[in-house]
Amino acid sequence: MFFFEKLLTRRFAYQSKRPFSKLIITIALAGIALGLSVMICTVAIMSGFQSTIKDKLRGFSGDLQVSLFSLNESPESEPFIMNSSDIKQIKAHSEVIGISGFATKTGIITFRGNIEGVVLKGLTTSFQTDLFRNRLLEGSSLGLNKDSISTDILVPKVIARRLNIHAGDKILMYFIQDPLRKRKLTVKGIYDLGMDELDKIYVIGDIRLIQRLNDWKRSEIGGLEINLKNPAKTDLMKEEVSKILPIRLKVFTLAQLYPQLFDWLTLTEVNVRVILILMLLVGGINMISALLIMILERTSTIGILKALGASNAQISRIFLGIAGFLISVGILLGDILGIGFCYFQDKTHFIKLNQDVYYMSYVPIQFSWMNVLALNVGTLVVCLIMILGPSFLVGKINPVKAIRFR
Repeated sequence: MFFFEKLLTRRFAYQSKRPFSKLIITIALAGIALGLSVMICTVAIMSGFQSTIKDKLRGFSGDLQVSLFSLNESPESEPFIMNSSDIKQIKAHSEVIGISGFATKTGIITFRGNIEGVVLKGLTTSFQTDLFRNRLLEGSSLGLNKDSISTDILVPKVIARRLNIHAGDKILMYFIQDPLRKRKLTVKGIYDLGMDELDKIYVIGDIRLIQRLNDWKRSEIGGLEINLKNPAKTDLMKEEVSKILPIRLKVFTLAQLYPQLFDWLTLTEVNVRVILILMLLVGGINMISALLIMILERTSTIGILKALGASNAQISRIFLGIAGFLISVGILLGDILGIGFCYFQDKTHFIKLNQDVYYMSYVPIQFSWMNVLALNVGTLVVCLIMILGPSFLVGKINPVKAIRFR
């Protein structure tokens, strides 16, 4: 009997000459294919958004940040000295790939009569400067060394445009303290992170400049940035690092440092879930409609099969086989469309964005075969579950009435 079911399935699905059946099959295929391709693109784009933003924040602030426990909300950091044994213990952890000190100090840049309030972030020679090197628009990256204090700074594009600053220019920076101090600094390069929360505030320089301005010791820093191998383990590593450090020092994650950005990213995850649910429902409803119409269109055929001795289960399996074939073809077409679009966008950056709004200049793509596999399986399972109901209608068809049905 298996051969009988397979034969009729092939006949109904592949060799149907009924124009209406072909139209319904085409619509069902298009619905599943478009729905799946939209899901693949949505997940890849949202993953790209989240990854791009988090990578920028990780490059600027590290995965974890250690600072002195204080109720002072000033952007100027307060000094502390890290115990060398604590640093060695943190570095020894397998998840830690880098540690660097930093300090921040507020100041005012003046250039050709223009002024701008900024925060100078001082870095150590151990800071990983790949982020700034890759985002440079003019000039070159900082060349910090252990032998002398550097007066070079990196200025973000936003501030550089306001002050009409270019790489190589000499600027004056005033630091509000008692007594008032000023320093002549050289703009080594212009960078653009594409994130207003950072670009409108920070200029990058040497931590030893801040140490000298504040009369700190060489061992005193304003904070410690820790880079991790696996960002997914940030919360776990926060607990591990907190156990090592003295109680006066507090460990912050990126989500705690930039809560508004992470709240926005959480909202995008909700949007993705809504889109996935809607697309799955669209695909399932398309299949239900197609199966119902095919059953109604072949009511007389079903009556004849029942009269010849075919069971309800056999006839149901025939139509489930047709639906399974349509779902499989629809999934294949959806994969081709979705993966093709992701590849095209990833290579060409064809679709552009307003960087001031979205923190990037083009739609980012982060492709994962595991995500594609999960979406394929999810689509298949949901569609199959949803078409079980219509398949049971076969048992309600009366052979005598069905044979008379035209």
